[in-house]
Amino acid sequence: YEPDGKDQGIDFWDVKHRQEVFGYVPQIKENGFEYPLIACDISKVDLDLLGWHDPFRGYGPHKLTSDIEQILGSANLDEAKACFSKIQTWAPTLVKTATKESITE
Repeated sequence: YEPDGKDQGIDFWDVKHRQEVFGYVPQIKENGFEYPLIACDISKVDLDLLGWHDPFRGYGPHKLTSDIEQILGSANLDEAKACFSKIQTWAPTLVKTATKESITE
């Protein structure tokens, strides 16, 4: 790996709220839908990382994980959810705290 450019000294967490900067969240863009379909559980994710927001309906109608729950009910739900990516956000303060605790233990 060869870096292209120089470190700008700006942490990602400081710019994530901007519309041009977002994280990787599995989404499917489909014709006929105004917003992407979310192909993962976003319950543990900073929603700024999605890069969009439906101001009228929120994220709920766009989550494919909710569709699976409605289709299958409780039958085989754990197996169905295993088909989706698992992602999570860690705030920098939590990461730093965990790192310090790990070092001192």
